[in-house]
Amino acid sequence: MEDHALTPPTPGSLAEGLRYTDRVPTALHPVNAHADDGTPRSLARMVDALLSAVGLVREQRRAFISYARAEATGVAEQLATELVTRGYEVFLDTWSVEAGVMFQEALWDRMAGCDVVVFCGTAGALGRRWVREEFDRAGQLDISLLHLVWPEQKRARELELSEVHYLTAADFRATSAPGTARARLRVRALREVVDAVECLRLQAFAARRGRLEEALLRRVRRAGMPFRIEPGRWVVLETEKPVRLVPVVGLPEARDFWLARPGETGAPATWILHDARGLTSERRGVLDHLAEHLPVGLLERRGAGRFLRSLEADR
Repeated sequence: MEDHALTPPTPGSLAEGLRYTDRVPTALHPVNAHADDGTPRSLARMVDALLSAVGLVREQRRAFISYARAEATGVAEQLATELVTRGYEVFLDTWSVEAGVMFQEALWDRMAGCDVVVFCGTAGALGRRWVREEFDRAGQLDISLLHLVWPEQKRARELELSEVHYLTAADFRATSAPGTARARLRVRALREVVDAVECLRLQAFAARRGRLEEALLRRVRRAGMPFRIEPGRWVVLETEKPVRLVPVVGLPEARDFWLARPGETGAPATWILHDARGLTSERRGVLDHLAEHLPVGLLERRGAGRFLRSLEADR
C-alpha cells in the first residue's frame, strides 16, 4: 500500500501531513491506493485502474518494441526496463525468445497479444527487413503504434496515422550520439515516452475492441438476426436458443473464460470471439483445450460468418 497523502495538501490545511490510512475509513486500509500528484502519468494510472475494475481494459499490460539493433538497442532496453517497472509484459527480441524456439513464430505470437507497439523511428529502421515486417504485421492486427521520431528525422509517411512522440538531441545523454546502439535517453525523456505509452494503451485497447465489435455486428445485421448488447459490451443473439458472443482483444486468457462463463442455469450459450492471427500452434492448442473443458466456446474472428450461418440454418 502506498501509505502517503492522496493529494498534495495545501499549506496550513487540516489535511496537511495526513497519510492514506488517516484519510479513509478503516475498511479501506487493506486496499492499495494510488497518490494523485497531478501528472499525466498519475492520471493515466488511475484511469487504467478504474477501467480495469469494470472490465473495459484487461489487467495485464503488454507492449512490443520494434527497433533496428544497430541504431536503437540502448534506448529499446531502457524502454523495456521502465515498462516492466510499471507492470508491463514487454517483448524485446533480445530478451524474450528462448534458445531453441522458432524466433519469427514466437515474435508474431507475442505481437498478437500486445496492446501497443513502440516503433523506434531511427534513420534506417524501416529499411530493415524484420522491422518492416513488424510494422506491417501491427497494421494487419489493428495494433496501435507509438512512433518515436529520432532527432533530425522526419515522420515516416507510412506512420502518419500513428501516435507520434518527437525526441530531440537534448533528450539523449551526452555520452553517445542518437542513432547509435549505445545511445541512451535521459531519465526525464525516458519517463515522458513511457507516459505516452500508458496514455496510448488506453485509447488503443478501446479502439481495437470497437473494431472487433463492429465487425461482428456488421455480420449479425447482414444475417438479419435480432440481438441486444449487454452492459459488458457482450452481444446476445436472440435466436431460438440465445447465444452470447464475448469479444476479447488480443490473446484470450483463463480469466476471460472465467468471466464469460454462464452465471446461472438457462443462461445463453457463451462463445469468446477473438482474432487468432499470428498465434502459434501450441498457443492455439492451449486455447482449444480450455474451450473443451470449460462451459465457454472459442470462436475465431475469421470463422464468425460461418458460425452465424450455422445458427441461421438452425432457425
